[in-house]
Amino acid sequence: MANGYRRGSIFGALLLISLGALFLYSNMNPEFNVWPLFAQYWPLLIIFWGLSKLVDYFILRGTPEAYYSARLRGGEIFGLIMLVLFGTAFTQAVRFAPDGPRITFDDEDWAFGSFWGETYEFPAELKEEIELPATLSLRSRGDITVSTTEGKELRMVARKIVRAENEETARKIADRYQPVLEKVSGGYELRWRRESGSDRAPRYHIELFVPAKLNLDLTTRRGDIEIKNLEGNLEVDLNRGALRINDLGGNLKAKVRRAATEVNHVRGDVVVEGSGNEVYLRTISGSASLKGEFFGPIQFEAIQGQASFKSRRTNFSAARIDGEMTIDSGDMIVRNVPGEVVLETRDKEIEFDEVAGPVHIENKGGQVVLRYRKPPTQTIEVINSRGRIELILPSNSGFVIDASNRRGEIDSDFTGPDLKFDEEKRRTKTLTGSYGRRRTNIQLKTSYGEIRLRKSE
Repeated sequence: MANGYRRGSIFGALLLISLGALFLYSNMNPEFNVWPLFAQYWPLLIIFWGLSKLVDYFILRGTPEAYYSARLRGGEIFGLIMLVLFGTAFTQAVRFAPDGPRITFDDEDWAFGSFWGETYEFPAELKEEIELPATLSLRSRGDITVSTTEGKELRMVARKIVRAENEETARKIADRYQPVLEKVSGGYELRWRRESGSDRAPRYHIELFVPAKLNLDLTTRRGDIEIKNLEGNLEVDLNRGALRINDLGGNLKAKVRRAATEVNHVRGDVVVEGSGNEVYLRTISGSASLKGEFFGPIQFEAIQGQASFKSRRTNFSAARIDGEMTIDSGDMIVRNVPGEVVLETRDKEIEFDEVAGPVHIENKGGQVVLRYRKPPTQTIEVINSRGRIELILPSNSGFVIDASNRRGEIDSDFTGPDLKFDEEKRRTKTLTGSYGRRRTNIQLKTSYGEIRLRKSE
């Protein structure tokens, strides 16, 4: 430090210049929204901060001030932590509200300017004859309920929900948004036309009455979607809400985020992707595919086609499910599956009951129980670690077995001259050989657990 004076950083000056220029441009161009830009690029503040300290260090190198210019002081560390926390939270808020920063109030999100107002509702209706076959697209915010009717008439009954300082202001905002049905390539687009002069968007509760054979493409945020008795195909994009579908004649393709999903009675294929809570897929005539991170419970029931679930921790597939597959709180149960099952997972307590096809299971950190009420005829392969394997078979079963357990025990109710117990090096115990006449191949492998081969009552 020279003469008791320490040179200040250039970061503050650069920050003021950059923010001033950004907000000046935003004021001069009303169509430009600064908030999504800030939410995406705020980490540049940290980069510029680091670069400014680096520049200061090289400018002052060789002087006592160089040491102070390069180090982070306590106040700067606290400021950096607050910047990271605020920036991350702001990014998440704007990501789900691209029109501007929003806050949550009574499970609703509103612009900052309308937070202290009252809630007002205004009706809207649209009715028009359409041509079939066609696809109807709708982009909205709020709940969507779809019912089917005879004929070719499309009818929408909606409520526009506005939070504002008074009813007059709310009505002006609501009047700026009117429903419009436009004919586009492949069908129709139902949208809310916004007139100039409004920077707020209402939320909508929409009831649609559509021809049963119409195809639908629906997108909404912070709302529920409920559809029943639709014969056409359905595509859904839902962010925060619940998806409930009953009796769909075509295919379903759903993209959900932080949502609950319940699908019953679909005659086509079902594909659900994204993230959320519970998922119920029941009585599907085609295939059923679930991909993403879902916290459960997850249930597949009566799936006539291929059934699959894929996440970071689990990869499950079954040729068909006559009974059910359920995942709940770390437990996974598979019952009454007539075809092949493949499962790769970890940290789950697994129970298979009456799986007639080939079985391949890989698990870590949980037990695996397989129960057969009839002698199995297909290959059984279980690879586990740090967990128990229990295989329960009828007494008249026949099999060829290769079981090994490192640092664990093997116990069997099945004994005979062709079954051999042995202990190899590194404390690995084995059970090999054959039993009975009609024989299926069984391979069991685990470590730090127990292998139990039991006869069913």
